[in-house]
Amino acid sequence: MFCKVPYIPFLLICILGCQHSPQDRKAADQAAVVVVIPGTWLWDADANAFPTTPSDNKADFHWGHQDEKERYLQPRNGAMAAIIASRPFERIDLAFAKAADLSGDRITDSDRNNTLGPGTVVVLKTSDGRFGVLQVIRYRPLHDLSFPAASILDEETREFIMDQPNLKHYHLEFRWRSLG
Repeated sequence: MFCKVPYIPFLLICILGCQHSPQDRKAADQAAVVVVIPGTWLWDADANAFPTTPSDNKADFHWGHQDEKERYLQPRNGAMAAIIASRPFERIDLAFAKAADLSGDRITDSDRNNTLGPGTVVVLKTSDGRFGVLQVIRYRPLHDLSFPAASILDEETREFIMDQPNLKHYHLEFRWRSLG
């Protein structure tokens, strides 16, 4: 199926430098942090940052879009993940995460099969071997640029985004904490 949303400008955004300062690792190990992965961007969970190039070997996950209705969370560079339905976010600890059946396979999501809907818990292992847990809060629409990672977009890029169809499941918002 042909994708109607031009993805080249969003890749250019990543190439041109969408990096944020890393969160304090000690604080991230102790408490959950809210993160929004912008649509089509990469996320380095270890640094809680958005790598500047698509080929960055520090990126642990890619929040991608197949088309307007199909999206996915793709582990990268040896990172792994698994959806956990048997335990709430608050009760997942390092021992549980280490015992989970993690995979490098893409976690698919779509308008028909909302695998990563609000409340979904995902255990992950980063490319650096650290474990963590995230819980989906919500999706943000394409036109919602009110989260920190969007603050570095220039006016021309913002105008371009606002001229696109406002896909309602574009950016992925979740709370995340490192388990060590």
